[in-house]
Amino acid sequence: MPRATFVVELDIDQDGIYGTVITEDVKSATIFIGRDDFMDSAREGQLSITLDNSLGKYSPRGSSVVTENSVALTTLVPIRVRTIVPVAISQFTGFITSINVNPNPKQQEVLLEATDSMSILRRAIISQRMMQGRPTGLIIHRLIDAAEGELVANPAFDEDLSGYLPLTGGGTSRPITGEIFEGQSVMRVTAPAALDGVRYTFPKNYSGKTIGAAVYLINDISTPGTVALKVNQSSGGALGSAILALSGDWQRLLHIASGSFSGGTQYLDIQAIGGGGTFRVGSLHAAEKKVVIPRNVDIGNSRLPYYGPLRQSAISSIDEVRDNELGGLFYI
Repeated sequence: MPRATFVVELDIDQDGIYGTVITEDVKSATIFIGRDDFMDSAREGQLSITLDNSLGKYSPRGSSVVTENSVALTTLVPIRVRTIVPVAISQFTGFITSINVNPNPKQQEVLLEATDSMSILRRAIISQRMMQGRPTGLIIHRLIDAAEGELVANPAFDEDLSGYLPLTGGGTSRPITGEIFEGQSVMRVTAPAALDGVRYTFPKNYSGKTIGAAVYLINDISTPGTVALKVNQSSGGALGSAILALSGDWQRLLHIASGSFSGGTQYLDIQAIGGGGTFRVGSLHAAEKKVVIPRNVDIGNSRLPYYGPLRQSAISSIDEVRDNELGGLFYI
């Protein structure tokens, strides 16, 4: 079996791109992820990494400190460890909590310590609209969404469809019966032809920021089609899209913008691809890319009749859902 090849990289300027590779300076590294025993609550992942600092690249106050786009290394910088051989997979994603420079001139080392996004889930105090009969995996997704913060002013259509307008030949309505994802209503989108759909307009300007967006979708009364989620703007053009084949179950569609907003009015577009159809939007979510929590959540084997936590930590809410799950797993 081939030995694993690791890459260690930093996102010093926090633009969502890990542009500084420090692998060649790594002397040793230790990663802890998960929990001590199978039924224990999940703990924050920890990374300890010792680097060669003979050139002073990792001394934050030094004149030779490493920079990225003129931004110098400091704490809270995102750090990632991944393998590229034998398989390409992320092993740890988190942010630096401490930088300890060894004062011994013979050592010329620095110890970086980092924690993963579980610490954010432990500290973030959230609440969530009531979700009825939803799979545990989708509930966990919405709890993590809440911990990221929310840029969408009307994510679940609590009182109306403010902020949303039909695209091209599309139409919208706000049913309060049938398949409801969370809260008391959904947005029903009628898209008779390709590119019909709905557009959400951000009420604030996020120029210079890169965002991640997620939408929760289910097919309505038509033959299931395909839907795209696009990050768009009036000046500078679209910033990529992601597509999803609809089904009779709720699904999550995620798209991380391919770049930063450059100006003008900024949107999220949900559009039919190919033939038209009718679908329901359960909720729409957006957050800055730098706070989007990487995750891999199993859909789960259980459906909770009712769940809607009020003002508690995100990880406590996730633990409650986990305790009612028969076998699903999630990875942060």
